[in-house]
Amino acid sequence: MTKNQMRPFHVIAAPYLELGWHVFPMPFGTGRLFAKDLLPEEQRGGFYWATNNPDRIREFEDRLPGGPYFNIGLRTGRQSGVVAVDIDLDGEW
Repeated sequence: MTKNQMRPFHVIAAPYLELGWHVFPMPFGTGRLFAKDLLPEEQRGGFYWATNNPDRIREFEDRLPGGPYFNIGLRTGRQSGVVAVDIDLDGEW
């Protein structure tokens, strides 16, 4: 997928924000959080950056490397009211 085919983060995030879910940006094409090694320590946040505030979403687009194009992460648990179950079966995958 090229950047011309992608949509900005605020567009992708909008339906989730309408549900009250908290989302956070992830670097496009990496499957990693920004917290891992892409930003100075004082700017790291990962899922702690999750927000349902549209102004904060726009700030991500303006301030983070790769903006406005990111993968989207969803903060599960109390913040979004979403529960995720990840079952890894040894030797099954």
